[in-house]
Amino acid sequence: LKLQFLYLIGGRTPPGAAPMGQTRRLCAAAAFAVVVVFLGNPLYLYNGCVAPDFYTGEPYGKCEGYWSDEHPPVPHARPWCGKAEFVEKLASIEARAVEGDGAAAGARFILGRQRGLATSRIDGSFLGNEEYYDMAKEVCWTGDFRSHYVAEHNVVPSLSFYKYVQGVDHASP
Repeated sequence: LKLQFLYLIGGRTPPGAAPMGQTRRLCAAAAFAVVVVFLGNPLYLYNGCVAPDFYTGEPYGKCEGYWSDEHPPVPHARPWCGKAEFVEKLASIEARAVEGDGAAAGARFILGRQRGLATSRIDGSFLGNEEYYDMAKEVCWTGDFRSHYVAEHNVVPSLSFYKYVQGVDHASP
């Protein structure tokens, strides 16, 4: 394909092809470029993953993983670049959370529960009622954000939450 594209741009006819005029050659080259660049997803594929389209505004509600009608979760058919590492790091933070009134015990990561159950803004399935809190950074996220939205539906987190997860010292308790 690259060789054929170079022939089209360079004005030469590929071996075995009928000669074509300048206009047809330019149209063919433009069409080829559009198909290659936008094939499957307009977010540009890179090494089999999609470039993340981070939401740069403030999260809706008090925690990452709450959505509004104006800013619903955006699922992607393909995983976004860096997703596996993000999910792994967030899972390691969640594994360190103390359930209940951990704040009284001085714990940094707390697992709390709300009343009732949430439903997915993507597929309508019932989700849990958990929320994780980082008491040192005053950051929180829903219990199903990692497993349901990011891992299952390839939703990209907000840029601020992505940077938060990357910045947490994963070696300390």
